Amino acid sequence: MTPEIRACLCALYTKFDRPVDALVVDHQQRDRFAAEVRERTGIGDFSTDAIMRELLRLRKAGGLPRLRHRRAMR
Repeated sequence: MTPEIRACLCALYTKFDRPVDALVVDHQQRDRFAAEVRERTGIGDFSTDAIMRELLRLRKAGGLPRLRHRRAMR
């Protein structure tokens, strides 16, 4: 992943304000997140699974910003 793509993922993660685990299990939110990533990066064939894997990798590496509001998973 390029630094630009990582920055895009971090920015959208902050915008969506949802924990990664919640994004992964909520198919509607996951698909919306992935569509925005593809739109912002211009990478039309960037799979939703690859986007979610990178988001999880960033979380595990401590590379994601803190969310404004912690929401409980439903």
